[in-house]
Amino acid sequence: MSKRQSVEWRSAEKRVEAWIASSRGGRVAAFQRDAWRAWGSGESGLIYAPTGSGKTLAALGGPMIEAIARGVQTNQGLLLLWVTPLRALAADLIVQLEAPLKDLGIPWRVLRRTGDSGSGERARLKAGRVEVLVITPESLALQLSYEDSGSRFRTLGGIIVDEWHELLGSKRGVLLELNLARLRQIAPTTPIWVCRRRSAIWRRRCWHC
Repeated sequence: MSKRQSVEWRSAEKRVEAWIASSRGGRVAAFQRDAWRAWGSGESGLIYAPTGSGKTLAALGGPMIEAIARGVQTNQGLLLLWVTPLRALAADLIVQLEAPLKDLGIPWRVLRRTGDSGSGERARLKAGRVEVLVITPESLALQLSYEDSGSRFRTLGGIIVDEWHELLGSKRGVLLELNLARLRQIAPTTPIWVCRRRSAIWRRRCWHC
């Protein structure tokens, strides 16, 4: 980061920290701040933490801070891909993502694309009226099979893979790895962050590379 970018980033980071303190009544954990700053440096990584420790905010914080630091804009196209293997929890995840975006004044549209998506959601995706897309590995494979997938995903600024432990050692995991390889071809510099649940007895960590 340049000096100017660093000042803007720290200012935006303080806004997110203040939101967490006011709305969640807590403080930012070290692993969350590590993940945010690694994201700001364009790095990829792994967030390995217990349930309820703040993995979602650790993953979302970097993109939010970056958006605030750069100056929030509308109608930017697909910026953040959030892959979840748990289709039943996709609706709850959208609520978790929309709350901080709304409170912080980031006008990103969040959309779900799973086997449960209705015609309206599919039409919005096709028209590009989305900045954050919550999607399952199977639906992602379907989207990448379309001829216009290159133009649809070329604006990607980041990829989050949630609940990675649910995919390890399975055909769905292999399918997702192939999907990610394809996305790397479309958007080579896009950072990829993986979230994995860890037993609560272990210390929360963030690794980046």
